[in-house]
Parts: sequence; C-alpha cells; structure tokens
Amino acid sequence: MTHQPIRLATLLALALCAGAAESELITVSTGAQPKLAYAVERQGDKLNVTVEVAAFAADGSGVEPTLGVAARKQQILTAKAAKATRGANLARFAWSVPATALIDKPADWKDLRLAIDVRWSGGAGGGDRRHERYRHLDGREPSAGLSTKAADWAPLDLDDLAQRLADRRDRMLIKVKQPIDGKYSVVVEDAAGRRVRNLAGGLPAAKGEVAVEWDGCDEDGRMVAEGSYRWRSIHHPGLAPEYVMSFANADEPTFHPLLSNHCHFTAAAANDTLAVLAAVGTEGGYAMAAFDREGRWKQGYNGVLGAGWNAIAVALDDTFLYAAQDGEGWGSSIDRSKPDWQGEVALTLTRFDLAGGGVVDYPGGKRWRELERHPWGPGAGPAQLREQMSLTGMARIGARLYIGSRAAEALLVVDVASGEFVDRIPLPKPGPIAASGDRLVALSAGIPMLIDVAAKTAKPLYAAPAAKAAGIDALDIRAIALAADGRLFLADARSHSVRIVDAAGKATTLGTPGGPVAGPWQAERMATPSGLALLGERLWVAEDRTSPKRAVAWDLAKRSVVRQIFGNPA
Repeated sequence: MTHQPIRLATLLALALCAGAAESELITVSTGAQPKLAYAVERQGDKLNVTVEVAAFAADGSGVEPTLGVAARKQQILTAKAAKATRGANLARFAWSVPATALIDKPADWKDLRLAIDVRWSGGAGGGDRRHERYRHLDGREPSAGLSTKAADWAPLDLDDLAQRLADRRDRMLIKVKQPIDGKYSVVVEDAAGRRVRNLAGGLPAAKGEVAVEWDGCDEDGRMVAEGSYRWRSIHHPGLAPEYVMSFANADEPTFHPLLSNHCHFTAAAANDTLAVLAAVGTEGGYAMAAFDREGRWKQGYNGVLGAGWNAIAVALDDTFLYAAQDGEGWGSSIDRSKPDWQGEVALTLTRFDLAGGGVVDYPGGKRWRELERHPWGPGAGPAQLREQMSLTGMARIGARLYIGSRAAEALLVVDVASGEFVDRIPLPKPGPIAASGDRLVALSAGIPMLIDVAAKTAKPLYAAPAAKAAGIDALDIRAIALAADGRLFLADARSHSVRIVDAAGKATTLGTPGGPVAGPWQAERMATPSGLALLGERLWVAEDRTSPKRAVAWDLAKRSVVRQIFGNPA
C-alpha cells in the first residue's frame, strides 16, 4: 500500500501530471480492439492529423492505416503519404494536409469530417490478421473498409476539440507506482482520514507507473473544499480461477461435455493402453471416448451422420478404433403408422484414428462400410429382429473383426484394413463377443461358446454341469470380456452385477447386486451393466443407466471401484 498527500488550492491551479503528449490524443478504440488514438491540429495553412495504433509486432510493423478527411473537399490518404515512426508495439502516422485541399474559405472548417481504417497484416493465407474502421456513421461491419463517401464519416468540431484538450491539460493526474503485474485500487481521503472518493477499484495494470485522474469531486460529484487531501493505493496480483471440477466430464479441465448428451454408455473395448466407452450417438460432447490405465480422458470420437443410432459395438488395435453401428441413421424415415410396421436398416463399420479422433476413410474414400441390411420392427419376418437390432457385439483377433449378426445367425468376419466382409462363422442366436489373444468366445442362445475361427465351428466353453453351477443360464447377459488366464466376465442386467467364471468353471460375483436404489451412494452398486473391457487388472463397466449416466473401473485384485466416469445428464 502506498499513500501521498495532495494540497488542493483550486482545481485548476494544480496538476500533478499534465502529460502533454498523451493529452493531445483522443482514443476511439474499445477495450476489445487494439488501441487506436488520433490528434488533429490546425497549424497555419495546414491541418495536421496524427494516428497512433497498437501493433502486434514488437517493432510496430504490420499496420496499414487509411485516413479520410473532408470539409468542402475530400481527401483519402494512405500510410505512404504519412510520416511513420514505429517501435514498442506502436506505430504512429502523421499527415500534413494543405488547407486548400480541404476548404475554400475559413467557414468551411465547420464542416470538417474525419474517419480512419486500419489493417493489421499477418492473417492466414497472407490475409489480414485484423481489420477495423473508426468514426463511421453508415452502420456497416468494422471490416467493411473506409467508406469513400465523406457523408459516412463522423463530424469533427475543431473548437470543441480544442476545449476538450484544454480541459485535459488542466486535469489532476495522480501517479501510482504499480509494483507488480496485477490489480490496483486508489482512494482519496481528507486530512481526517475520511473517504472522499474511490478513484479506481481492482483495475488491471502492468508493472510500472499508472496515472489516475481526479477531478476534485467527491463520490457524489460535488467539488470538495479547499484543503489537504491524500491518496492511498493497494496492489495485488489479482484473482485467477483455479479449476476444481466439472460435473459429467470425468474431471477434465474443460467445459466441453465429455460423452454423449442424450445417450447412455452401452459398449466398451480395450487394447493394452486404452479403454474406450461408447454410446450410439450424441448431439454434443463425444459419442465415444478413450481413457488411459489411470482413467484419464485421452481422446473423443464422433460417428458419421447416417450410421445407425440403435446399437453399437467397438473394438480397437494400436492404431484404429472400430465402431459397428446398427439401426436408423440420421435422416432416415420409417413409417410406424401401422401396428405391424417394419423398416430396413443397415449394419455399418467405421474406423477412427485412435490418437487423433478423426474418421479414417476406407479404400475408395468410403466413410464407412455397409456390412448388411436387414428388416426391423414388429412386422419383421425374423422374430429376433422385431425388437432388437442385428448387431450383437464385436471383437478383434489380429487382422480380423468378428461381428455378431442376428439376421445372418452368424459371426461376420471382416478385414480390418479394407473393412470388407470376407467370411462368416455360423452361430445360432448369437450374442455378445469377446477375444483374448487368439481365443474367441461368443454367446449362442445364452451359452458361452469357444469359436474355432479356422474350422468355423463352435463348442461350449464349459461343460453343462459347470455352466449350471456357475448360474450362467439364469443371467441376462449384455456383454462379456475374456482375460488371458481364461476368466470370463459376464455383465448381468438381471442382478446388476458382473459374474466372473474362471477356467475351471468356478464363479464369483463382482458388485453389489440389486441395481439402483434410493439412499446413500454406493459406488459398487451398478445398474444394467452393458459393456465390458479389460485393461490390465482393471475391468471397465459401461452402465446403461440415466440417473446418473456412469461407467466404472474395478480393481480386480481389491474388488473395489477405483474410477467413476459420470456422463452428461441431458
């Protein structure tokens, strides 16, 4: 805090700092624009006009003003006609215009008009970085350039300007030393220490000297009595916002919604470093997002308009994320006016740059591959497609994707590089799919089957007694995941938990069964687990729920939830 006495004899008898050079310039820019000020002076048979402009470059380069000045006659003057000085992020241009170029007689000065246009170079593709116009009356956009019509320029009364400048020279400026970059406040007090005027409150300033004007009036605008006064100032670095958290964006320091704003997390997949959660679509945020082993958000992905919005399955390798989508696409229309309506929808495959998030076209510029078209709705011929989509899940082994199709009652085999269908493996009533190494497991009529991809055959993963003992036949299985040691994880929507069955058929349960319940929040109590992915010894579970939208990561060794991802509540 600093303070300094002021002796006020009369307002006009004392100026603490006149600032003659500064007082000649009239600032016309706003706080959102680079600073621009001008000065105008009649000197003999000339009119001198100075324009000072803030530059982006330290040496003052890259600034190009154009001046419009008119009385009886009109002149448009470029920067080439001015004497220019540059430096310290400023450029100053001085024009000297003969009076005969503007007036025929002295009375013509009453019609003086002035306008300015400035271009700052350095924009994209050699264009302008910024373009602004000042003192125009035609209401056009700031980048419209200098009007060629003097009637569009603002009038300038030289007598009024002279009076304003005279008033400026008589003002009292208090010089305040700002010790740091930050904020400052200045007050004026009388000899008894009573507050007379708040001159500045929490204003920003760079380190250095700041000039604050006092007009000799108190807080109510009344001239103070003659006497002794003092000013005091305080200085601080200012308040800076510190990010703490945002709801529904996985603790990322952004206001961008993390995942889908309308849909639930219904699918999950992982490679050795990332886990991906997926929803069928979004109108804000991301439909899919990747997280590292610690649960930190790494990248978001959005599908292509036109891909199905009813079902999704994902898989990934070290380079790409693959998304199989099924159902109605954006812009499609199905007539539902009859009870037995049906429509035709498509099962498609899209791939994304895993690191960058963008869609990567397939050969031939294809944004996605259409793998099959199938009927859907109450009137559909195949009973399994009357309420469900054809897509049941997807897993990757090497260069092949295996995609469950209810319509084909098979696993569709797709080449990862081309996205083309290359083969099929018959599988009655297919369900969720999982892979680990070169082992592929898929449900068939609710029974886990080990798939021999070379022979295109399937056999039960567990003997019937072991499967019955594990309670698999009582589960409503929405997703599965397969560990390298043979453990099979089954997301059960009936008990709202995950059943873990080891290679010997011994079963345990992960999570507190029962589903959503009112009362204190229980992280281990899941609701409709619908997507599973193994990332190391963490099991990611996507929950098909609304209040709240959530996915969790379980530490399998501790059997506890170590990460919760909450989605946008819309």
